[in-house]
Amino acid sequence: GSETVMPDDWNLTKSSCVEFLTWDLTRAPGLYTCYKMQHSLIEGPNGEQLLVNTITYGNGAEEPWADCPSAATWDPETLAADPLAGGSARVHFQSTYSNYVYDYEYDYGTPQINAYDPCTWSCYAVSEGECCKDETGFPYTCGTKPAPEE
Repeated sequence: GSETVMPDDWNLTKSSCVEFLTWDLTRAPGLYTCYKMQHSLIEGPNGEQLLVNTITYGNGAEEPWADCPSAATWDPETLAADPLAGGSARVHFQSTYSNYVYDYEYDYGTPQINAYDPCTWSCYAVSEGECCKDETGFPYTCGTKPAPEE
């Protein structure tokens, strides 16, 4: 499990976790590093939203999945108590990005992929009827995408 620490009067509205593995070629060549990441969409008292990712990583091991931390955490006591946790990072998304990211052309002025929409998260547990797909098959939260112009 993971815990989301927030400012006073803020609430967790959506959350998901994922675990992934990398094979290190730079920091510790030949070692696998396991990561646990939690996406948290939090909302303030005036409706403002923040997307926060907490990533906790292992120390590196010769065997895949051998160094997985117990949870994605930002709490120093939880981190120190986990012998498999090598450290943690927290990222606050400040922008989303457009479809052009895959063509190596960034266009922050016209965001087309909404990172704040949990239906775009690969590890989000969807409730029935919550997520829809557009004409290209890209997911979004039902009822949030405007109808196409005629």
